[in-house]
Amino acid sequence: MYLIFFFISTFFMIFLNNLKLIFYSPLLAISLFKQNFLFCIWLAILSGFTTDLFSSFPFGLHILSYTLAMFILYHLKRFFKENIINTTIVSILISIFYTLFFISFLFIFERSLKISFNWIITDLIIMPFFDGIYTLFLFLIPLSFLQFLKKRMLFLRKR
Repeated sequence: MYLIFFFISTFFMIFLNNLKLIFYSPLLAISLFKQNFLFCIWLAILSGFTTDLFSSFPFGLHILSYTLAMFILYHLKRFFKENIINTTIVSILISIFYTLFFISFLFIFERSLKISFNWIITDLIIMPFFDGIYTLFLFLIPLSFLQFLKKRMLFLRKR
């Protein structure tokens, strides 16, 4: 399942790169509830590495940003129960933390960064909200529907 989600996220990242979405946030949010800490960190590293391959920013910034965001949120997951709404919220939080870390590292390495009120509104409020919508409609609802169909098929087989 994770490999399929990884390829879907990579496909969207490559072909919809003009959107400012954090394409791996659904994958990381789902794995946060289902997998152990080490798996989540390796998945964050792989997601960052793939993003770095298709990015013009200094190599490693995405890896650090994804990994630190996942590190923090994995330790905060005890405050969330696993369901569709909380997974969407965690995806939004991954997007916010990722953006904060990425901008911090970009400021350290590039130093030509200008942060405006408009940037804060778009990148820290509006775009994470769209990341949550992306997570909900492209990953969580189809996954829930597949789980429903699987339970329904098992029920029909028992009859």
